Amino acid sequence: MNRHNRSDKPAWIPPRSARLLDQVRERIRYLHYSLQTEKVYVHWAKTLVLWAARSRVAAFAQTQASGTACPLDALMDGASS
Repeated sequence: MNRHNRSDKPAWIPPRSARLLDQVRERIRYLHYSLQTEKVYVHWAKTLVLWAARSRVAAFAQTQASGTACPLDALMDGASS
């Protein structure tokens, strides 16, 4: 029994879609949440994905500007001097 909607449906089903936002929509619809809740959850998931992509790009650009292959290399060089 599922604790959210108290039915005989299984608590977890494998997603049919490969795209993350579609999986979020599927799961929200499976749990019978409102359309407004679905919109908000999808918005926050999209925001999180975009933030993670930007932070990865910024970290990569920072390592390229410092001339090291990895951020850990910069830390190790600073520790040895």
